[in-house]
Parts: sequence; structure tokens; C-alpha cells
Amino acid sequence: MKLTQKEIVMLQMMAQNCFSGSNYDEPEEFEDCGTLWSNQLDNCRLKPGMEFPPERSFGGIMASLVKKGLAVSDDWGGRDSTCALTEEGFQAWQEQVQKVDFTKEGLTT
Repeated sequence: MKLTQKEIVMLQMMAQNCFSGSNYDEPEEFEDCGTLWSNQLDNCRLKPGMEFPPERSFGGIMASLVKKGLAVSDDWGGRDSTCALTEEGFQAWQEQVQKVDFTKEGLTT
């Protein structure tokens, strides 16, 4: 599945979030992930060379990941909204984030 750089970074933001089961570490299996507060997505660890997308674009990026089946998100909005990787999203993170060197030129968001 083709993903944009912003989508790839958002997968990373969910996988290594301080509120995930892995608490900033790289999750070894899907169960190590979990549900996150949407307003805490930037409380994460990015890979060297990755850049945060603009915060105003988080909703659109998340909507795209949900449409592709890689994430779920409730529609409450505000401080109580949540999001999570799906199993397919975790697999995409393993395949498209873990195996890429983001420090190479041209791989920024």
C-alpha cells in the first residue's frame, strides 16, 4: 500500500507514543500498541530524520489512515478523542517505517 511521508510519520507517532503500551519504545507486537489520546500524538519518539507534520494537518492525515484501514479514531473531537493503530496499521508501520532510513535526503514530510 502506498503511503505519504506524513502518513508514515503519523504511524510512527502512534507506534512510539508515550501513552502506548510500549511507552516510547518500539512495540514488538500489535498488543504493545493501544489507544491514544488524539491531542497527545506529538508526545512520541520520531525516527532520526523524521519531521512532525503541521499540527493542523493531523486530522486529515488520521482520516486518510482510517480510510486505508490502518488506524481507528473516534469522532468525539476535542480533548476526549482517541486513536489507535489497527493490526494492518501495525504491519504497515513494521514494513514502511522500521525498514527505512529517514536520514536520507528527500524523505522528509
